[in-house]
Amino acid sequence: MKNLDNLELLNEMLIDQHKAEMLYQPTRYWALFIPKIIQELRIKGLNGFRDRSPSMLDKIGANDRELLDFLAMKTSILGARRFMPWIIPFIKKWFEISLSPLEYFYSVTKDKFEAAGLKLPGMSLVGCRNARAKFDDKYFSTWHLNYCKIFIDAYSCIKFEDSSVFVELGAGCGRQVEVIAKIFPRMTFLIFDIPPTLYAINQYLSHVFPGRVVEYNEAIKLNNLSSCQGKIIISPNWKLPEWRNVKINIFWNAASFQEMEPVVVRNYLDIVKTMNPEWIYLHEIPGGNFHGATGTVKPVTIDLYHECLDEKYVLNRDYRTDYFLFATQGKFVYHSWIFNKKQR
Repeated sequence: MKNLDNLELLNEMLIDQHKAEMLYQPTRYWALFIPKIIQELRIKGLNGFRDRSPSMLDKIGANDRELLDFLAMKTSILGARRFMPWIIPFIKKWFEISLSPLEYFYSVTKDKFEAAGLKLPGMSLVGCRNARAKFDDKYFSTWHLNYCKIFIDAYSCIKFEDSSVFVELGAGCGRQVEVIAKIFPRMTFLIFDIPPTLYAINQYLSHVFPGRVVEYNEAIKLNNLSSCQGKIIISPNWKLPEWRNVKINIFWNAASFQEMEPVVVRNYLDIVKTMNPEWIYLHEIPGGNFHGATGTVKPVTIDLYHECLDEKYVLNRDYRTDYFLFATQGKFVYHSWIFNKKQR
């Protein structure tokens, strides 16, 4: 297993971030988690991070626990942890005599890809200590299949091509980019985030796509794509304004804007609009994330996205994100919104 750790790079990112303007500093929601994530990275590192439980890296979509672990986590949150030793054996027995949930998820997702004329990409085992389920000689997990489903559902409305320039702000540990970059090996990706998330993205994707990633120390010197076609560029959020004159095709934000403050989201979307994307994909909770003492100060809602985008963009599609193992009803259900640039 390759060593993913480079704490010197993490420290460098944190120092650079501290120098950035206030608009690019972590907002309150993330400021609550960052010290704990940094502590885990310094003590436990990134090696085997996708198997780790419990882990603060859950906050960046890093872990790949399977269905039984997911159920155990959810029931412990609901206060039913003491019942799990009795519940799990019954669930396992049911699995032995029925179709594996992961196999079912795989089959459903594969059908969607085949209907679109695409091959379902398997996942990397970078950051995994334990073996994963294997179908058709590729590895899969529930979480990887969720990223695949999010992509394929958006694919029906967004024109993805190898020649496209794709920008993601708030990329977690880069799992969505992993899916799309495997399907489009010559597509160019610009990824922006804050550390320590940016550190996890840099270390993960540079091992998944050796030779294709422009890592942090080189990326911060760039502000154009003249020598980076087909590359995956890992850049801090405070560099985004320097890219405002670069024409892009797709802007993507998934479960990230909702964790910021309205003034910060407005600033980002103002910059994105100058990059003139044809499509803007947002995957968020319509009423905003948790707000109050342990959440955002003010909610970022669907109304704010319309306020920022309606002059130049039209909402092409609004649908509930089709997640495996996530609620489809209630206050905190995720929606996907696809905005198209208005034709003049």
